[in-house]
Amino acid sequence: MSNESVVIRTARVILTGLQEEDAPRLASYRQHPEVARYQSWESYSEPEARELIASMQKSDPWSLDSWYQFGLRLAEDGCLIGDIGIRRKQNGPSYDAEVGYSLDPTYQKQGYMREALLAILSWAARQLHIRRFTASLDPRNVASARLLIALGFRLEASYRQSQWFKGAWADDDVYVLLEEEIR
Repeated sequence: MSNESVVIRTARVILTGLQEEDAPRLASYRQHPEVARYQSWESYSEPEARELIASMQKSDPWSLDSWYQFGLRLAEDGCLIGDIGIRRKQNGPSYDAEVGYSLDPTYQKQGYMREALLAILSWAARQLHIRRFTASLDPRNVASARLLIALGFRLEASYRQSQWFKGAWADDDVYVLLEEEIR
């Protein structure tokens, strides 16, 4: 399946595959200090954005054990405001998925990511047959933890100083949502 074949719509947002013309916007919000703070990158260049987009155009959300990044766009004009990644894994007779996301600070605290995550979780449960969703985050990322809890995720594990992250040991909280708990 092509990444262009998946389009998920809500009242205010559209989730689609990333396109070449998204590179400047993707690099712009991903290099913002508020966005990069809890992500694996320090800065994010346009060539890095182009490389990510090129790799996503060769992939799809059905792939196992690799991330697939959806572009999060405003429904009114198609402007890219964020992205949501999903990594699907085989788990016995079913599938699990890890999710991750980033959002342009201009559009934070307006419900866009909540709306988009709910849509992608619902879609993935149906289309990708995901039984269990996880999200891993730094416990200092309070806004992200609140978002996950609002969507029904619960804290399943807290790992102290478990990851070497940006030059220091960092804690890792893992949140879980089962398919039947999506609300």
